Amino acid sequence: MVNIRTSNGSGSGWIYKVDSSGRAWILTNEHVVRGSVSVDVHLFGQQLKRTGTVIGVNDVHDLAVVRICCNRNWQALEFITDTEVNAGAEVVALGFPYREGVLTSLSVSRGIVSSFGQNPVTRTWVVQTDAALNPGNSGGPLIDRTGEVVGIVSFSIDEAIDGSPIQNIGFAISTRTVLDELQDLEAGRSTVTIAPTVTPVPETEYKWFSLEEGQMVFEDDGFIETFELIDDIRNFSALVEFEVPYPSQIGTWEFGFIFRVESAGKFGAVYVQANGAFVHSTVRNGEWNTVKRGTAHELRTFAGAKNTLGLFVIENRAWLFVNNVLITDFDLSGSHQSGVLSLATDITGTGISSRHIKFSNIVAFEILQLRGPKAGELTTSEYIGTAETNVDIGYGYIDATIELSSNVANWSMAIGFRQNDWNDFLIFHISELSRWGVQHATRSGDDWQELDGGRSNAIDVTRPISNHLEVFFAGSIAYIYVNGWSPGYVDISSVPGSRDVAVMFGIFKEDDPATARFKDFSVWGIPDF
Repeated sequence: MVNIRTSNGSGSGWIYKVDSSGRAWILTNEHVVRGSVSVDVHLFGQQLKRTGTVIGVNDVHDLAVVRICCNRNWQALEFITDTEVNAGAEVVALGFPYREGVLTSLSVSRGIVSSFGQNPVTRTWVVQTDAALNPGNSGGPLIDRTGEVVGIVSFSIDEAIDGSPIQNIGFAISTRTVLDELQDLEAGRSTVTIAPTVTPVPETEYKWFSLEEGQMVFEDDGFIETFELIDDIRNFSALVEFEVPYPSQIGTWEFGFIFRVESAGKFGAVYVQANGAFVHSTVRNGEWNTVKRGTAHELRTFAGAKNTLGLFVIENRAWLFVNNVLITDFDLSGSHQSGVLSLATDITGTGISSRHIKFSNIVAFEILQLRGPKAGELTTSEYIGTAETNVDIGYGYIDATIELSSNVANWSMAIGFRQNDWNDFLIFHISELSRWGVQHATRSGDDWQELDGGRSNAIDVTRPISNHLEVFFAGSIAYIYVNGWSPGYVDISSVPGSRDVAVMFGIFKEDDPATARFKDFSVWGIPDF
C-alpha cells in the first residue's frame, strides 16, 4: 500500500507488479495524480518517501500508473481471477483518508458488494460497495476475502439529486476495466479528455531530487541495498553525505552510487570502501568488471565520520569527488544510454547484517546539453576567431575539437568561458609550443593574468593538427583536459557567476592569421529556469 501526495492533495494506491529490475508499478486514480509528471510516494510502514513517475493516465476510466524504483522484496497485490463479482460478497477498502484535514495512517473499512455493472457513457465496469469511503481513499484497492483486488476505489455519492444526504454508496473501477486498459497505461499511452493539458512524463521534463536525511539497512539477502533518486537519467550531478556506520575493525562497509541501471544485471557502480579505496565497476548480465580502482585519500573511515560524495556524469565522462576534492575521473565508454540513479550500499554483500547506514543532504539534478554539438570555422586576422554559444552557465562542462590543416607557424586554440561581453573572461588555451595555460583575460588583452600553465606532450602539434579540449567547472574550480590528459584544477574565483561560453582560435597577437575548423562543440549545464 502507498500514500500518493501531490501539490494538489493526497490519495492512495498499491503495488500491482514488481519487475525483474525491482521497479514497482503502482495503480491509482487519474484524479489523484492529475496535472503531475512526478509524485511523492510514501510506502506503508516506511518513513522515507520515494519519487514516483507518472507513466500513463486515463481520465475516461479514472486510472493511472505510477512507477518507483527499486526493491525486489516488495510484494504485489494480485487481481481477482474472475472479474465479475457477485452482490453480497464481502470486501474491504484500504487507503489513506483525510479526516478533517488530518492525514491518518492506513485505514481499513469493511462492507459488501452492493452491485456490479457498467457505466453506459464511459463503458467502465464498476463495483458498488457500502464500505465507508472518504477523501484520500481514492486510488486504493477494494479486495475480497482472499486478498485479491476486485477494483480500485474511485468515488462515492454523498447526496441525492434533491440534496438529501446519502451514506455508504461508493464505487470502485472493476478489475475487468483495469486489466483492459493496463497495457496502454504501462506503455505510456494516455487518454486525457477532461484535462488535455496533462501530458505524463514529457520528453522535456527536468529531473531533480532532494532529501534531508534517510538510511539504508544491510540485509543478508544477496541484493545491493539502494535508495532511488531519479528513475531514468543519463547526465547528472549527485551530492550526498554518508555517515560511516561502524569501525572497519569489526566489519567492512561501502557506499556510493549505482547509475544507468537498465535492469538488475546491467548498470554502473561508483563507490568507496572501508579500506579507503574507490571503485568503478560495470555490471553486464550479472557479471562484475572492475574498470578502475585506487585510493580515495580524502575519505574518512572512522566510525561516525561523515563523507560527502559527489558524482558528475556527462555522456562518456564521470568525475568522483570525496569531501569536495576531485578523486578521479572515469571513462564510461560503452555504458548504457540511461537508467535509474540510486544511492547504494552493501554493494558486494559484505556489510554487517541488520546494521544501517545513514545519509543526508541529498541533491541530485539533471545536466542538460544546452548547445551543440556544433561545427564551424574560426578565422583570425586582426581579432580573435570566436564562436559563442549565447548560453550562460556557472556549473557545467564544455568540450570541442579544433583542427588546423594549413601550414601555420604560430597558432593557439582555446575554450573561453565566463565571458562578460569580452570585458572580463577566462580562457583555457594551448599553442604550437606544446604549452597550455588558463588565463583571466580582459578586453584590451594588455592585462591578462595567467592563473596556471605549463608544457604538455599531450598537445598535438603535428599537421594536420587536431586537439580535443575540455573544461569541467563548478563554482570556483575548473578542471581542464587536452586530448584526455589533465594537469589538474585551477582556481577561477576571479571571474564568478554564470556567463557565456565560446570556442576560440588565434588568442595572442603573435599568432599568424589563419582559419581553423571546430567540431563537436557542446555545452552542458543546468537550465536557466
